[in-house]
Amino acid sequence: MNTQHEADDYLTTHHPESFLLRQIDWTIFGHVGFSKSDSHAKKNTPRTRRFVGLLFGLAADCGVKPRRLVYFQNNEVKPEMDFHHVHFLLGPHGLENFTATGICELLRQKATAFGLENCKFAPYDPTKDGVGYVTKRVFRTLENGQRVETPADFFLSAALRKIIQEKGQT
Repeated sequence: MNTQHEADDYLTTHHPESFLLRQIDWTIFGHVGFSKSDSHAKKNTPRTRRFVGLLFGLAADCGVKPRRLVYFQNNEVKPEMDFHHVHFLLGPHGLENFTATGICELLRQKATAFGLENCKFAPYDPTKDGVGYVTKRVFRTLENGQRVETPADFFLSAALRKIIQEKGQT
């Protein structure tokens, strides 16, 4: 088991949401890249629409209502290149009739159809720190050498919020 998240400096390198997300069983770890024009667009709207379209397309192919999908989305930017991308975790809820490999293949097909670039979808591996990866803090180095944290841009699906609330009541 990966216990790296128990290190003393963990909260200086990761957001506290990771503790909530570690309580969830995940099926898929994913990364979605965008075309140069979408990546560099100042508004997040084109990226959000394309990512949500990917998940809604998956839901449609799997016969699941999109609102039932359990996912965590981190809209991240690589500061040095102003390159926007999404890291996400997808739970098995509503997708129990599909293997993780099958879900990854459906996501790859949808990503190709939607023109999404530099995407990676893999079955979630609990021996790796996928939760830590999607909740890591990102810093930008200013011209004077000062490091400034980039604000987190997380999204929790309604189904994920519901599960977290239920876990908090037990």
